[in-house]
Amino acid sequence: MKKLTINKDFAISVIILIAIDIVLEVYYAVFITDIYEYSGFILDFNLIKYFEAKIWFIIYILTLFFLNKRSQFISSISVFLGLFIFIPGHIIYSYSNGLRITFYSIITFFAFVTTFSSLRIKIKTINVNNTVKYYILIIFSLLLLIPILLDFKLNINPKVLLLRDIYGVRAVFKQNLSFISSYTFWWLVKVTIPVIFMYS
Repeated sequence: MKKLTINKDFAISVIILIAIDIVLEVYYAVFITDIYEYSGFILDFNLIKYFEAKIWFIIYILTLFFLNKRSQFISSISVFLGLFIFIPGHIIYSYSNGLRITFYSIITFFAFVTTFSSLRIKIKTINVNNTVKYYILIIFSLLLLIPILLDFKLNINPKVLLLRDIYGVRAVFKQNLSFISSYTFWWLVKVTIPVIFMYS
């Protein structure tokens, strides 16, 4: 009988992910809804949606171990995405009585990643020095930053650096963001900057 082997480091990261989920749930219910209710972070707990979200969270955790058997890289990316997308999504869904279509769009995304991440597609690769790759990422990020700088110049609210008035600044940011800037901002925040951090 073949023994089931589990990567200990990966198992620890999943346990930490579960602990973070518990902490964020408490933090949302106790602090966020009290301080940022004006920004739409309300406490409208729905028990049915809570159990529904927890079932999907358990499925997500089990899927992580399945992915880890196939590819440690993909499973690590899934943990990273779970921390920034799945956990906040399922907390908002159950604690704020969020829209089902929004939550299930997140689940669909993760189902897509799980299904197609293990496929092997042969693509002709171009060998580039690691240092060159890193600088290409930096240059690409700087190019994406240009439209945002043109829209906002170097106007920085020092309160944001102290983690104050974040949602007020965010509201102003959304109002003044042009179409091109909103597109490049999404790529910066969701793609290039996280890739640079992981690459570093």
